Amino acid sequence: MERPTKTVKTPNDHEVVIKSWLTAGENQNLQRAFLSKAKTSFNKASARENPEEAINLDDMSADSMLDIQNKMIEVYVESIDGKTEDILKVALDLRSDDFEFIIVQINEGEKKA
Repeated sequence: MERPTKTVKTPNDHEVVIKSWLTAGENQNLQRAFLSKAKTSFNKASARENPEEAINLDDMSADSMLDIQNKMIEVYVESIDGKTEDILKVALDLRSDDFEFIIVQINEGEKKA
């Protein structure tokens, strides 16, 4: 499926092509990465009075964010310097400021989508 992309240059001049939006399946894969790292609890009493607080995410380990960032790279990034295979490995081999730049670009795109 063809879709719009955004091409950006990292601080160290790597060209990264990022998807402008995700399919429902890609989005579910990303959500699964997040939800698999958390335990949830449901408070039935609070659901009536304050529904947004009825479900709590508890006990998420600090390193879970790294797994979620890695999944974001796998799902959103189409290519890095023309490479389309093993995108996560290619991204992890970049300098850390380039990797962080890509994550920021993905997060900014999510806010606009």
